[in-house]
Amino acid sequence: MKNISKYFFILILAHSLSAKAQQEADTLVFRPSLSLGYDLSGLALNLLEPEVFMHGASLGYEWRPNWIAAIELGNMDIGVQRETHTYEASGVFFRAGLSYNLLQDNPRMQGEEVFLSFRYGFGTLTHEAPRITVDEPYWGSVEGSFEQAGYSAHWAEIGGGLKTKLFWHIYLGWDLRLRLMLARNPGSEMNPYYISGFGRNKGNSAVMLHYSVYYKFPFGK
Repeated sequence: MKNISKYFFILILAHSLSAKAQQEADTLVFRPSLSLGYDLSGLALNLLEPEVFMHGASLGYEWRPNWIAAIELGNMDIGVQRETHTYEASGVFFRAGLSYNLLQDNPRMQGEEVFLSFRYGFGTLTHEAPRITVDEPYWGSVEGSFEQAGYSAHWAEIGGGLKTKLFWHIYLGWDLRLRLMLARNPGSEMNPYYISGFGRNKGNSAVMLHYSVYYKFPFGK
């Protein structure tokens, strides 16, 4: 009986040591990484709304496991030609914040991300309406214009998404974000058609889907 008990104790101990060794082997040695991304959603937006041109790039730095600091920069140009009006706008935007990867470190999912994101955003633009035509039933057509003016806005973002490896150091990812307006600084009575980095100017909130491609620069071997 003692020999059987001793045998089972040795088996349990061996299994525990084996599992611990396997767990240690599966544990990744963390190395900081830098990623450069391009937002493809601006190209998709241009297909839906040809008068809107928007480009965005991002820089992400994972300085500790699962925590990524991010900076996003971009520009926007709009040219609208209608029978009743002409509208032009040009602007830039800036977003900065953090993303947190919900996946645990695992060699089989190295580089994969399911994340939550938090951002502060700022956008500024200049816009004008060189021609506005209003048809009056009694006075006929009346033409006017809005001179060039500035506009800026601050907002907060919260969202989530995923990033997956395609090949080598190339990744593809998407994330859905809710934007909440914090403050506006209108330069005139004319409201912008789009706010740089925020989206269509329809209220104090906006939802945007981002689809991006990334190149990851790993530090170390």
